[in-house]
Parts: sequence; structure tokens; C-alpha cells
Amino acid sequence: MNKFLEPGAYLPHRPPMMFVGQVVNIDEDSVSCESDTAVGGPFDLALNDDGTLDNYFMYEFLAQTIGVWAGYFREIENRKNEEDGGAQEEKLADIGMLLSIRSGKLRAGRIAPNSLLCATMHKLFRDGQVATFEGSVHCKGEELATARVTVFQPKVNELSTFFPKKND
Repeated sequence: MNKFLEPGAYLPHRPPMMFVGQVVNIDEDSVSCESDTAVGGPFDLALNDDGTLDNYFMYEFLAQTIGVWAGYFREIENRKNEEDGGAQEEKLADIGMLLSIRSGKLRAGRIAPNSLLCATMHKLFRDGQVATFEGSVHCKGEELATARVTVFQPKVNELSTFFPKKND
């Protein structure tokens, strides 16, 4: 039995835009998630008519894998903040922001139907709310994609800066 919750417990994404099917492992320095390309699975909306999946979706799969890691540790940090008497506004927000994808390599043009994909990301550094991860997506031992991804985790009180409300 998997000791981790469903991906939706860690990610703000919901189907059909949530591409993570299962959380495999989370620790301080890495995260692994799986997904499949079967009809009706997490990538269903993105499948081509022949059941294949275009490789560029691997970048989003890697980013969402980091989102799982961030969601897991966000809950721990927010609980700690609350226990220490921290303000609600200082809590980390439920969303994260993708800042960059560097050194990205897509090794397959299209991914075969019914493929089980495994994404693993390793934390290179974290400085406050910014973190950089490096990792890959594999299928049956074949590397399909690699990338270095930098993300930002805003605090609740910063959300209005990024998403100002329009005046009616």
C-alpha cells in the first residue's frame, strides 16, 4: 500500500489537467511520480488519435512532480508556522509558479500508447521560496525527457501581487 496521498492532495491541478497518476516517493531531496498514457488515464485529454502522446507533455509532468513535492512540504511548513503562532498570510499558498525549464531534452517524438511513465526530480537547491530541481521521465528503462526546473512558492499574502483583482 502506498503511504502517500493521492496527487490531488498535493497539487492544485484537477483532471483533465492533472497528469500525475500516483505518488511513488517523497523525501527531503527528491520526488517520484507515475502516470500512464492509457485512454481514460491522466493524459487522456492530450492523447493523439492513435493513442500516442506528444513528448512535450513531459515538461508539465516533471513540473507537476515538483508540485507534489512542494505540496507535501507546504503542509508541513504551514503546520509548523501555525504551531509557532505565525500569521495566516505568512502561510505558503496552494499554488506554485514555474519560473524556468533549462537544459531540457526530449528524447522521443511520441510516447507509445499504454506506457507507464515514471518522473523523478532531485532538489539541487532551495533558498526560501525558490527551488531548482533536476530530473527525468523514464519508461521501461528508456529515458524520455530530462530537464532542470526552477519553481517559486508564493505566500498567501503575495497572491494579490501576482493575481490582482479587476475592479468592476
